[in-house]
Amino acid sequence: MSEEYEAGHTVQQSRRRQAQFCRRMLRAVHHGALGTVMKGNDAPYVSLASVATDHDSSPLFLFSTLAAHTINLGANPQVALLIMPEGTVAHTPQTIPRVTIMGRITASLTPRHRHRFLARHPGATDSPGPRGWGRFWFRRRRRNTWPGRNRPCAPG
Repeated sequence: MSEEYEAGHTVQQSRRRQAQFCRRMLRAVHHGALGTVMKGNDAPYVSLASVATDHDSSPLFLFSTLAAHTINLGANPQVALLIMPEGTVAHTPQTIPRVTIMGRITASLTPRHRHRFLARHPGATDSPGPRGWGRFWFRRRRRNTWPGRNRPCAPG
């Protein structure tokens, strides 16, 4: 017996469609709002972050060691990433499609991650520049979840 969901889809079919939607949107965006936990006082901190994806749709980031979110991640690797289609304008922002992905972030020195990020953001650099940037490295999430449902939003 299958559990019914909206529009005649089973729960399993609906979850698969949600995961596909999440992957498509993540692959389409260039930036998102990255939420971290402030080092020292555990307050929420949100910043704009450039994002790319790995082959399995895991988000890839390139962070400066000088950035507040990088310092926060050193103390607490928990993050939330809010993404929405770029250039979307609506009278009621709550009607814009969006996805929040939550999880932990880990450092990656995998050359493929570097290549994929720089292919998505050719203007980015992983070496110190004239603006005083520090050393960069990639961070990558391990598990994607749908907000409020604690269900996988990873490749299915």
